[in-house]
Amino acid sequence: MRSYAKLIALILIVAPSVLRAQGVTCADMDPICTDVGATFTANTGTTSEAGNDYGCLATQPNPSWYYFEVATNGNIDMSLTAPSDIDFIIWGPYANLAAAQADCGSLGGNEVDCSFSSTNNETPSIPGAVAGEVYIMLITNYANVTQDISLTQTGGAGST
Repeated sequence: MRSYAKLIALILIVAPSVLRAQGVTCADMDPICTDVGATFTANTGTTSEAGNDYGCLATQPNPSWYYFEVATNGNIDMSLTAPSDIDFIIWGPYANLAAAQADCGSLGGNEVDCSFSSTNNETPSIPGAVAGEVYIMLITNYANVTQDISLTQTGGAGST
């Protein structure tokens, strides 16, 4: 009986993190690869955490946090598209993922690219990326609607 109670307690502790959307906080950022592209359903009904300098982003509704690990040196030019308004910011470079995660809650000063436009098409860029570097990207679902966001690499010799 005690084992059963422990199992239920474990399920109750783990269940909220399993059921919530992924990448909602900086510390829980997910990997994303530009060379193969990605499509994901944007978060809704969530807010960004305090403490970070969000650069050009006046607000940061419905955040989705990702990181890039650079595989090949060079510029990395991307396209973010969605049916409705989205925005983004990129910070970096970091020596590794642990260093990037350690900066969560105090991000700022190392902004690479940022856009707070009223469009559903964004063009993020990481100039001069070096293999092994890590970058953090926050994508906001400013429209607060259920929508899929697609990321593709559109140019540059670099890759993740």
